[in-house]
Amino acid sequence: MSRHKLLIVTDNFLPRWDGIARFLVEVLPQLSKVYDVKVLAPDFPGASTAFPDVEIIRYKLSPFSANDFPFAYPVSKKMESYVKEADIVWVQTIAPLCWSAIRLAKKFNKPLVGYVHSIDWVLAEKSTPYPILNRIVGWVTRYLARSNYGKCDILMVPTQEVADIFEQEGISVNKVLIPMGINTDKFIPAADRSEVKKSLGIKPEEIVIGYCGRVSRDKDIMTLYKAFEWLNKKNKDVKLLIVGPGLENYMHMFKSKENIIVTGAKDDVIPYYQAMDIFVLPSLTETTALSILEAMSSGCCVVSTKVGVAQQLIENNENGFFFPKRNVTVLKKKLQWLIQNKESISQFGKRARITVMKHFSWSSTIESIERVLAQF
Repeated sequence: MSRHKLLIVTDNFLPRWDGIARFLVEVLPQLSKVYDVKVLAPDFPGASTAFPDVEIIRYKLSPFSANDFPFAYPVSKKMESYVKEADIVWVQTIAPLCWSAIRLAKKFNKPLVGYVHSIDWVLAEKSTPYPILNRIVGWVTRYLARSNYGKCDILMVPTQEVADIFEQEGISVNKVLIPMGINTDKFIPAADRSEVKKSLGIKPEEIVIGYCGRVSRDKDIMTLYKAFEWLNKKNKDVKLLIVGPGLENYMHMFKSKENIIVTGAKDDVIPYYQAMDIFVLPSLTETTALSILEAMSSGCCVVSTKVGVAQQLIENNENGFFFPKRNVTVLKKKLQWLIQNKESISQFGKRARITVMKHFSWSSTIESIERVLAQF
């Protein structure tokens, strides 16, 4: 009996890491056991990762980008044959590759499924330093979201909040709630955090405050930077560890500062989480915030804005801390309290891991995705 052909289309994939790429890294090995899988993705520079039984087709990058996100050329002629032969088309964004796939899926009457990784128009409204331009870009993206997501047969959403936002925007297609999980067998606390720190060139006694993800305007990394600058003047033995790719002007500034370590993109982020005592997510908007799940599963004490799944995961002052968006004053006070109460850091980290293991296992996520795809 022949297997169904699943076409996954994404505007981000390895070797460029972000939440979508990490999601697909976990999804592909499982789905390729059930489906014949092809992935259409941009041809980002760097060494590509191969997946057994998965064919990856690359598309040339265009000179256009939004924030730190470069777009690929959506060559319809090249894509048409892949869509025609697919039994199911699954899109991950509404950027050029995916919106081209959406159009072709409807043209050839193919089942069309989407997973919502972000509120695209909210990200667009923070994509430039110019408020008027942001409003225009946000309005255009909102229109594209309505017209493209509205063509899907089913939308998988990570939280009820995202489902409600889409409903308010008039995107009334069938929505299935599938919370993002994490592989808690992979993202584990260090057996000895001091040894991990030493392996990264960090002194064992130094308190490491960390961030992992895109360094972009919507992540509001400048709030963390400003809080750390204050902490660095008040305390000895503190380090800021920033893991991930991002805007060049930010990266250049951070690299020039004392006690800030900037790694850029990393294929394996686990040792960096294991070196962090405290993980900070200063984001202005998230749907899931996979990095929060990764950090908590790795036993970090987390301090976050009230975004995405953090609102469900974190019980303030129980297994982590919240601070208001863009509020440097509150963030630095919470970090200073933790630095002065080092014994509390590990206690909050242990509670954080227990929370993730109890409620956000990866196995339930993949099982839910397979149930949705099995409907077609």
